[in-house]
Amino acid sequence: MGRLATRLQQMTQELEEMVPELKDVLAEAKTQASPVAGGVSLLVTPARGLERAARAIKTLVGGDEAGPHAYRSLLQSPVMPVPGSRVVLSGVRGGSPATPSIGARALAVLLESPESTFDAAEMGARLGCSQAVARTTLHRLVRSGHAARQETGRFRAKSRR
Repeated sequence: MGRLATRLQQMTQELEEMVPELKDVLAEAKTQASPVAGGVSLLVTPARGLERAARAIKTLVGGDEAGPHAYRSLLQSPVMPVPGSRVVLSGVRGGSPATPSIGARALAVLLESPESTFDAAEMGARLGCSQAVARTTLHRLVRSGHAARQETGRFRAKSRR
């Protein structure tokens, strides 16, 4: 994200530096005696392309709307010239919320039916992971006090009395 913001800033700066040169060329073209006058129409297509690209970027980063996307303010931030600044990027997250961890999902399965017991194979099938990952996750839940071993290889949610 920081690298992309830096690239966008560099490209914007290059375009801004071209404005005086473009003004000079257009002023010269207005004299009609200039051979450049016929070439001004060549600038129309790139200008439209730049306008479309700017509109697309503006739409992607949230436009003028205040919302969950902090990218617009990030790109305009005076701190952004520091490439990859963790201070600036720490509050920015992409799109959807993070997926719950495998431990949280395993605990949710155990808490759905606290009286039931599960083994690693059953838990792995429900979580969509290997039996080894499920077994490790269940052992971690036991060590942290969220689950209990009912018998060898069988786990259940620990009662909270």
